[in-house]
Formats: sequence, C-alpha cells, structure tokens
Amino acid sequence: MSVAHDSINRAHLGIRRTKDKVLSNFYWPGVDGDVTRYCRSCDLVRNWRRSAASVTIIEDLEGEHFNDSDCEALPEFGGWGREETVNDLKYGDELTLDQRRQLEEVALIYSSIFSNRPGTVSTEEHCIELTSTIPVRQRPYPVPYALRQTLRDELREMEDLGVFRKSSSPYASPVIVVKKKNGTNRVCIDYRQLNKLTIFDPQPMTPPADIFQGHSLGRGAIGLQDENVEKVRNAPRPKTKREVRAFLGLVGYYKEFVPNFAAISAPLSDLVHKGKPVLQLPYVNKSSTSERMHLIKD
Repeated sequence: MSVAHDSINRAHLGIRRTKDKVLSNFYWPGVDGDVTRYCRSCDLVRNWRRSAASVTIIEDLEGEHFNDSDCEALPEFGGWGREETVNDLKYGDELTLDQRRQLEEVALIYSSIFSNRPGTVSTEEHCIELTSTIPVRQRPYPVPYALRQTLRDELREMEDLGVFRKSSSPYASPVIVVKKKNGTNRVCIDYRQLNKLTIFDPQPMTPPADIFQGHSLGRGAIGLQDENVEKVRNAPRPKTKREVRAFLGLVGYYKEFVPNFAAISAPLSDLVHKGKPVLQLPYVNKSSTSERMHLIKD
C-alpha cells in the first residue's frame, strides 16, 4: 500500500490515483475502503489537509466576520516595548523656548512614568460577573502560516513583559490576527461569546473638562477663577423664590470652597420650600450678603 501511495519524486498521491495503482496489480474484497483509510491516515496528507482548511477558514473569518469596524471593538494586544522614555517625548512647535524648557524640566521630574514596559496596578482586583457559571470555551481560530511567527513573537514579548502569564482555565477565547490599514498586524482576542454572559454595569466617567470647568488650576491646587468670583460679588439681590434658587445654584457651584456651606445657606434654602410665605426682603438681603462674603473673602 505504501509503495502505491508514495510516488518516485517522494510526493504522496491522492486516494483515486493510489487506488488505480493498487488495482493495476492487486484486488481483494474491500480494497476501496482500505485504500481510502490508508491515504487519510498518512501524516503528510493530513497535515496538508489541515493547512489548506486553515487558509480557507481564516479568509472567511477575515472577509465575512471581521472587518475594520468589527475589529474596533476587539481588545488589541501588541505594540509593547515601543520607545516611550522621557527622551522620546515630542513637544509642539508652537511652544516658545521658555515653555519648552519648563515642560522638559517637569518631564524630567516625573521621568519614571515614561517607560517602555507596561505598568501594573495592584490596588484593586478586577472581577467580571457573569450570568452563568458554565465556562465559555471556544476552539482556537486557525492562523495562516505566514502570520504564525508574528503571533508567536507577539505572545512571547507580552509574556516576557508580564502582560499575561501561562495558566490553565476552563475559559478560552480565540485569538485572531487582523491586518491594519497601514499594513501592520493587529493581534486581537475575540471575547464576543463571553461578552454575551457579562453583566453590564455602566459607570459613566465625567470628562476632566467638566470636573474643572470654572476653576483655576496651578501649583498642585484648585482655586476659584477671578471672573466667576466677580459674578458672585456683583450678583443682584434675590427678590423672589425663583431668584433665590438661581442665587443658590450660582454660589453652590463653589460650595467645596465655603466651610459650613449648608449651615450658611440654610436661611435661603428654607425660604424656597413649599408653603413658605412671601419672602422678607431684608432677611434675604442679609442672608445672601453673608453667603456672598464667605465665598469671596479670600
């Protein structure tokens, strides 16, 4: 059987051609099945079939399931070890020489935060809550031969940098290599099946611009902007409940700078409650002036 299956140039024939060579000299009952089983058991043929199937499947994955927009949602791995030291910082051309010198001095003071190695945070341990205790285990996606070394190098580099460690887990999600628009490869992991079981717990992050809007920053402290202090100083005396609410909103934006703000603003807050009589203007004037002075006295 092996003589019929192996050709002179050391190639391995397929089932039909091997069967023709066997039948040209021999015959026995069940010869068709024996030849088929023998050819399919050949290591070289099995490896070739697996490689051919891998290429077909990965082309289908890239073309049908993983386009550029789909891969934006996949976690990207890679780019570790790029030059990101303090010496690699780039400064804007619009900066003056004095501004550039000041930035360089600050960067040198905090040079430890610029590193080629990814950092770690050990203060908290992240937990992913699922709706099911049944492990999500998927078979690996086949990787084209031309990309296998790229994937090996990327995984080896991440392991050396401590991005991940080898482990044994009942959970497994496949890795896929996607080509970027600039021609480089992007190593991603497909967590879509796991995401279907993940409990969604949104936590909106307030933009820094909204947190510090209306404040002045500098020398490690947060203060009041002079123009906004002037608005409080020149605010008109409230005469109605609507105007009292507006005044409380104006000064309440800076309540963290006013000690005992709740106690100071209590007289005004009580005036806008339902069922309260018409405002007593002298009382309003005294309360608003007191609150205003506490805010602008510094």
